Amino acid sequence: MQVIYKRTITGYSEDVCVTTHDFLAGSGTIDATKMAAAEARFTTFWNAIKSRIGTIYILSEYRWYDLTIAPPNPAVRSTLLTNAGTSATTTLPPQIACSITEQTATRRRWGRFYLPGWDISQISGHGRWGSTMVAAVAAAAETMYEGWYTDSLIPSVVRRSDLNSQPVSSIRVDDIPDIVRRRRWQSVPLRDIRAVV
Repeated sequence: MQVIYKRTITGYSEDVCVTTHDFLAGSGTIDATKMAAAEARFTTFWNAIKSRIGTIYILSEYRWYDLTIAPPNPAVRSTLLTNAGTSATTTLPPQIACSITEQTATRRRWGRFYLPGWDISQISGHGRWGSTMVAAVAAAAETMYEGWYTDSLIPSVVRRSDLNSQPVSSIRVDDIPDIVRRRRWQSVPLRDIRAVV
């Protein structure tokens, strides 16, 4: 499941941010009912944290792909929505993200995803995420992952080369902001160039 976040701001034309979440079926197959359940769990997670996310970040789409089909493979399901962050506080630069680490039985096979759009009030002294924010994200993520297991979806870290997967056994949220360089602003509405020679 790819989760797509639009970022809209006057004067800018920007691409989207994407996080990816892999699942195995705990029983049966991953059908439309299970996909809808997974989406609902993520929406609940987003709703729990979106008061800390700037209004220019919009949870806009869920896209599902079958990894057993060689690329380019079309999405097997797409769900559109418009669910914006609600914080009116100044938003941090777009490459600053909060990472959620997906721990598996093998340390080398851990995964993570990077949540975009945080407002500046989430930063505490010395440039770290505040303890309240870390606890809120961790609690919301824990609820989401446990819900996925309840829905017979096994969140997993998949190695793309051979589709080998390991189930996520725990999640971790640290107080260190991560940098995702590809999320930097692309448009430059303001540029001041000065000749010095």
